[in-house]
Amino acid sequence: MIMVEYGAGVAGFIFGWKQLFVPDMVFLALFLVWFACVELALYMRFRPCEFHEAKLRRLGPICVESLQIPLWLFYYIVFLPNYVDVVSTSYTAGSSYLSQSESSKALFQRNWSYIPFVGGIVGGLGIPKILTLLLMFSCAFHLMCALVFSGYLWGEALPERCDSGNLLSELVASDSRLFICFFIKYPFLWMKTSLLAMQYDSMTWDMLAATLLSIALAWYGVLQLIPCFVRMAESVIGVRCQFMTVLVPLVMLCLGLTQQAIHLFGVFACSTHDLSMFKGGC
Repeated sequence: MIMVEYGAGVAGFIFGWKQLFVPDMVFLALFLVWFACVELALYMRFRPCEFHEAKLRRLGPICVESLQIPLWLFYYIVFLPNYVDVVSTSYTAGSSYLSQSESSKALFQRNWSYIPFVGGIVGGLGIPKILTLLLMFSCAFHLMCALVFSGYLWGEALPERCDSGNLLSELVASDSRLFICFFIKYPFLWMKTSLLAMQYDSMTWDMLAATLLSIALAWYGVLQLIPCFVRMAESVIGVRCQFMTVLVPLVMLCLGLTQQAIHLFGVFACSTHDLSMFKGGC
């Protein structure tokens, strides 16, 4: 499933490279339907009867037990947007090569020059190359989580492998998903927000819509798991080694998300579309 997902990402990258927005949206919808059918088939095969009979009790502070909503159906619907995150990100990465101007490239380098140690490297690569490298790293990292680490370092192999392949019928947190959020989803979010900031004034409506969709999917995929990560940290609070393995990346992820929320706010609040803590403002 991982190879299928990233194979679809290659198609999304080509659509972005060719600026084929409408065909990409059609492909995105078809891929979502196909992936949802695969997820449903796997759920029917592997999920226990107890989970199948469970009902949703609360939706945030609201009691919805009287509605008798199957718990598996709620999780299934909530997780659907995550299936197209890779394809959407791939389109954004492909289109960024054509939309990047010399002025935006120079501005990105100048903004990163404030960051010690890695600023020169990141600024020199530029957003399009970084997004492409992140996609390649993401594919390799997911494969390692599914084939190498799961079952050896993190317990049961099947849940971790399904988790790594974005096959998830319930909002549960796992070590692999926490590391994927920190090392994959957060850098993606940073670069896509930077792309929006750098090229906001010169973007076509198609590219703006695709970039905003990609950013929205990234936020959706991460924020829905934060409460689960917190509960996971609480469950291992008595095991010092395991607690630190969970707590450190969780705290760093939350700090990073706060920084990216400020970054995204600056795109619309600042005339320069860039609100940076390192520069002390717009």
